[in-house]
This record gives sequence, structure tokens and C-alpha cells, in this order.
Amino acid sequence: MSSLATIPELQRRLIFTLLWPVVSMCRRFRVPLDVLEQLTRLAYYEELRRGEKATQAQVADVFGMSLRTVVGLERQYRSEFLAPEYEVELSRQLEELLGQGERTAQELAELVEAPITDVQRALSNLVAAGQARRVETDGAARYVLSERYQSLVRDDLISRVDGLKHQLQVLVSAITRRFFANGGGGPSVARTLAFVGSADDVDAMADDLIRALRMHAIDVEEKALKHGSYDRYGLTLALAATSDVDEV
Repeated sequence: MSSLATIPELQRRLIFTLLWPVVSMCRRFRVPLDVLEQLTRLAYYEELRRGEKATQAQVADVFGMSLRTVVGLERQYRSEFLAPEYEVELSRQLEELLGQGERTAQELAELVEAPITDVQRALSNLVAAGQARRVETDGAARYVLSERYQSLVRDDLISRVDGLKHQLQVLVSAITRRFFANGGGGPSVARTLAFVGSADDVDAMADDLIRALRMHAIDVEEKALKHGSYDRYGLTLALAATSDVDEV
């Protein structure tokens, strides 16, 4: 049997494995199966519409559903359920761009591929919260990240969920390249080290690791910017006690 003949089976096994974190959370929260199915449809719809820019007709073809049913999913997608997540994700994207320098609202809208009205509303919220400043440059209103604003970690749950999604994007990219890119698409690394240690020692080790990784990333980025040739990379570090997780 050729390797190509095994690809559908590999895809099924990979998806089944990746579903484990989801169903583990569902078990913890006793989520009914119909709710999981609904959330899965919405998540898949979001990926096709926003990630792949698919039309509703194309989504209907992938889903094997009628166009009327997909239109109903569109209404769910635009409901208040997903609106807060979209706003937080947009704010995070704007913060990242503003941290690179001053930009106009129109420039930001083009970079994040979002409606200008959504970007202007998000910018107003960032300015009101003291996270960004509005400046006048050559007669044009421009925005930049506030010097006072340093922490990208917020206490509210929605922002933390958005941060989790951002981390998972890096993991999905690494998984895709390691299983299906045939060595292309740039380097990707995934390693898991199992060990025992005291909480204090592990906490100190985590601080050292993050500090070292940050410095290495800065060095690599400065070198790439100097040479003018680079790709974008993400690095996610996860460390946690793996015993008695159900008691957390």
C-alpha cells in the first residue's frame, strides 16, 4: 500500500487525538453531547469563513448541508456568543501591531483584514483603557501602544481564553508541518520532557526558561530584520504538574 493511501486514515487518527483536550474539558464540565456538536459546527464554520475566506456556498459543500442551514449557522456565529471573543482577538492583534510603531486606523484595518468601524471602536476602547495613545502626525490621526502599558496578561476570562487560542495556533502550525509538510515550511519543534521536582524549583526554572527564550527570540528577530529576509514564527511554552489534574 502506498503512503498516499494511508493519508485519510492518518488524518482521522490525528483529528481523533487532537479532540482529546476538548472532550477532556467536556467531561470535566459535564457538557452534553448536543452542545459539543453545536460548538464543533460553529468552530468549523469560523475556520472556513474567517481562516479560508470560504463563501457560504463553499461551506455548505464542505459540511454536506443545505445553504439555508449554513445561513442559520451564520446567524449563530454573529450572535452575542462569539462577539466578545472577536472583540478581544481584534484588540490583541491591534496591540501587537501598535507595539511595532504608529499606525492609522485604516492601516490597521487593512493589516488585520477587519472592517474599519470595528477597528475604530477597538482603538477607542484601547485609548480609554490607557493601553494605547492617539497622536497627530502630519495632520493625520495615528495610534501607538502606551508606554505605561506593559502586561499583555489580563485577569478577565475572555482575554485568557483568547490567549489560549493564540497559543494553540502555534501548536497547530507545528503539528501540521511535522505531519504533512514533508520537511517544508520552515523548522518546527515539539518536545515533551517528563520529570519530578519541587514546586519552588520548577517555578524558578520556568522563570529562567522564559527569560532565556525571550532573549534568544529578540536576537533572532533583530538579525532577521537587519538582513530583511524572514518568516514569522511562534513559540509556545507549556509547563504544568500532570498528576491529580482532576483535583485542580
